Amino acid sequence: MTDQADHAERELRYSRVRAAMAEQGLDVLLAYGPGWRRENIRYLSDARVAGSASLVLVPAVGEPVAFSTRAADLG
Repeated sequence: MTDQADHAERELRYSRVRAAMAEQGLDVLLAYGPGWRRENIRYLSDARVAGSASLVLVPAVGEPVAFSTRAADLG
């Protein structure tokens, strides 16, 4: 994918998640991913994390933020 296509895909994901959040009256979504099941973290943040656990915080407005137990994942 090109950078423009990647950006469009991310924005589509965020809009779908945020629409579901709005329906439920949520201001923020916190998703957890254990080391053996990280696809939700990747879907929500586009971060390639490899730690034993990771989180992503998706605010109703603003950029999602990923957290990981592996320091190398944090750049």
